[in-house]
Amino acid sequence: MERQQYNNESVISYCHLRPEGGNKYICLLTNKTLIVGIKGKDTIFPLADVNRVAIKRKVLLFHSIVGGILMPFCLLGVFSGMGDLWIMMSLAFGGLMLLYYGLAGTVTFCVNTNLKEYDFFIHMAHPGLIHFSKFVNEVVLSEHGYENYFCLVLSNEEWSMAIDSKIVVIPKEGRVLVEGPDKLALGEEEKGFILDKPLENGMNIQYVKEGEGVIVPRIFTDIPISLLREV
Repeated sequence: MERQQYNNESVISYCHLRPEGGNKYICLLTNKTLIVGIKGKDTIFPLADVNRVAIKRKVLLFHSIVGGILMPFCLLGVFSGMGDLWIMMSLAFGGLMLLYYGLAGTVTFCVNTNLKEYDFFIHMAHPGLIHFSKFVNEVVLSEHGYENYFCLVLSNEEWSMAIDSKIVVIPKEGRVLVEGPDKLALGEEEKGFILDKPLENGMNIQYVKEGEGVIVPRIFTDIPISLLREV
């Protein structure tokens, strides 16, 4: 898995800010900090200072102002005969494009802190980032936290094996977790367990793409049965 550690802190979850950007545009989450990495420069936010994260469309003021001034000025020059006609028409068209681009704005990943709001330009909001933002807001930053959030489903046979070995062995490709005890759907031969303080106990949980537009949490570390509470 990518970037499992950051400054000796276990990475809970990570998400690429731009699907095509790789690790040049990435957001990392540990149990203490939120890190936004843009082209190798990391901006670190202690979770205690973060109110929420959001994906917003922001108007580009500079482009809007310049385009809003340039276009009418050049059109005035065209109709009053000032300057070369084609130059004025070209500048008016350029001003129109600047105005349109500025008002259309661009998508940003916003981190709202106790001091100010930080905006990171990402151009588009992909499903993984939307899910990541929801996880940060509704789980990590919520008053209930993440301690009772992730659940694991085991068959009776798997549980018996885990009792003997004192550990649940997780395969290399990881294992899908259920988000919240209320979403557990257990069969007759299955048991459901809540992971006890998974982040504080160093469990490597990542949100990964499971199918088209589907993002699910997977755990990639073995789980001692002492950290499982049956539902």
